[in-house]
Amino acid sequence: MNLQASRSFPFFPYLTLCAVSMSLGWGLRGTIGGGPVGAMIPGVMIGLPIALAFNLRKDLGVLLAFTTVGVALGGQMTYGQTIGFTKTGPLWWGLWAMTLKGAVWGLTGGVVVGLGFMRRKYRMEELLWGLLILMAMTICGRMLLDTPKIYYLSNRWVEPREEVWLGLLLGGVSLQCYLLLLNREKVTLNFAFWGMICGAIGFGGGGLFFPLEDLIKEKIAVTSPMRYLRDLPAWKEMEFFFGLMLGIGYGLAAYLKRHEILALEEQSEATVDTWDLFPGFVRYVLAIAIPPLALWLHFTVRFHPMYTITGTILLLAALGSPRAAFHVAVTMTIVAFFRDHAYAMAKQFHFEIGPGAWLMVFLLTIPVAIVIEALPKRSSFFTFIALMLVGWLGTLTALDKMGIQGNLNPSFTVLVFVNEAVVMTLLAMAFQRWNRRRGVPGNSPAKSAA
Repeated sequence: MNLQASRSFPFFPYLTLCAVSMSLGWGLRGTIGGGPVGAMIPGVMIGLPIALAFNLRKDLGVLLAFTTVGVALGGQMTYGQTIGFTKTGPLWWGLWAMTLKGAVWGLTGGVVVGLGFMRRKYRMEELLWGLLILMAMTICGRMLLDTPKIYYLSNRWVEPREEVWLGLLLGGVSLQCYLLLLNREKVTLNFAFWGMICGAIGFGGGGLFFPLEDLIKEKIAVTSPMRYLRDLPAWKEMEFFFGLMLGIGYGLAAYLKRHEILALEEQSEATVDTWDLFPGFVRYVLAIAIPPLALWLHFTVRFHPMYTITGTILLLAALGSPRAAFHVAVTMTIVAFFRDHAYAMAKQFHFEIGPGAWLMVFLLTIPVAIVIEALPKRSSFFTFIALMLVGWLGTLTALDKMGIQGNLNPSFTVLVFVNEAVVMTLLAMAFQRWNRRRGVPGNSPAKSAA
């Protein structure tokens, strides 16, 4: 899509695609993920729809790495006990705490997501300093503000959890202030603002499903014609709603700044990729190595917030090689939820993975990395295929895990997964056709393979 085509941009289908894709991603994260690694699923599933709709192709992998890692940062926050306040009381405190955490998640993620779109405005050393500021201030905030429980949003008295929300807030705000001091653009601020607003609405508003669940079970008898409402899972409703709202927020932020984003896309040259310095075989070896090494670092080093450090390393690797960035965003995300599913199967069938765990991760990575590395990446066809791979592989993996665990009922979650995946597919196909009708070059997989 060029600047002229953006004047007739189909706004509502676009925003629906962003909202549904991220809602699906967040629901998948709750079923086949968890923590920051699981939160990479909605991260890549907001980057791909925006890139597809805007036909962003130059250094696409770097953009996807920023959206993936940016959204995943908030997954370091604990919120099980926070949500518990909405059921045990006080209700207002639970909703307030969820609103705060949702706002922090959306804001900090928004700064990094926005920086992904505007990265060409900055020199490499400026990006390096920005990411180091994010990492350092998150760690400082965690140690100086969260550890002393200055404003604690979990249960102080019963098994208190390690909080990091103030650290994430300090890290995100510090990075945004640094970018404002450089005074190159305001797109990142726009993403931070809409991420904060919609994150607060999505997580805080999603908290209302928990008292509503209790009210339904109190007022609707098991013999009532409306008894199916008793089976609606509040936790999954919250996840789907949070993803929906954050998808709207980031999608709207990109739409409002589409002229700046598209102008930068048209004016900039593709980055010289260090990936191309290596022979083909070596590139495949590196592609296979990235996800297991990153996952090993995250899961074996016991430090909170470790993913901020891992994410910073991944983003620096992505900036150095846009081709490697695809494996940060897409390959690692898929391998991570395959890993989660493998552990779930082992637990269900009482099988001990033991020392072979990382060999399993390595073996899971091989086919995924080979497919992602082999796909042509110079057209929106790759963006479409990547969205289908993450969305449908995630959906099928989630349904399989639910079936193995005997959790296919209630059917609400199954219906939402399948329907959102179908809607995402239809809208993505429509945007792919829209790009071709607009005469956007490079949208044929045959041409892009050259």
